[in-house]
Amino acid sequence: MALHAQGERHISGSFDYLLKIHAPNMKYYQEFILNILGTVEHLGSLESVFVMDIVKQEYGIPL
Repeated sequence: MALHAQGERHISGSFDYLLKIHAPNMKYYQEFILNILGTVEHLGSLESVFVMDIVKQEYGIPL
């Protein structure tokens, strides 16, 4: 299974980019961080945040 970013955002605040990725397990995620993102020359730092549960999800803006 090839891991790829399902969403990339250029954001404001403490970070420059937000990547949304899906990994089948933590071992696969670790390999992605070490062997793919970790090899990006100009990447200064990484921080991971994990979704534990979806409380509410809506798409679009109600008119």
